[in-house]
Amino acid sequence: VSDGDLALIDGILAALSISDLAFRNVGELSGGQRQVVSVAQTLAREPEILLMDEPTSALDLHRQVEVLSFMRGLARKHGIAVLIAIHDLNQALRFADKCIVVAEGRMVACGTPEDVVTPALLRDVYRVEARIERCSRGINHVMVDGVAAETAATASIAA
Repeated sequence: VSDGDLALIDGILAALSISDLAFRNVGELSGGQRQVVSVAQTLAREPEILLMDEPTSALDLHRQVEVLSFMRGLARKHGIAVLIAIHDLNQALRFADKCIVVAEGRMVACGTPEDVVTPALLRDVYRVEARIERCSRGINHVMVDGVAAETAATASIAA
């Protein structure tokens, strides 16, 4: 392990606020701590493309924002393509540059979060009545009002 490798690892650990976990046995860590360590291990490989499946699962809200903010900054600063499968639409609205919605194994929408995540999509794909509201910081949020009745579009997606 080179000095450069150690500096990279130290930087990642510090950026993710997990320097205190560096010498702990993984078996002693909580689920959330393991998840952040997994993200750090992936980033230490300096990938050009980063594909992550639910990297914020098991994380508290603070850690979710910290990890997603770090990944967004990494993508912008170093030109890394970051693809994240995530079910939290509000996090997608906040951190994604582009969204792809997949239902029943098929892509049903692709574009900017503002263009993709709409009340119609939420009704047709997620079967909820919802609205999109912009917060004081200009970030859109999904506000779910209830379960939607089956629609023709929902039936066609399932077919």
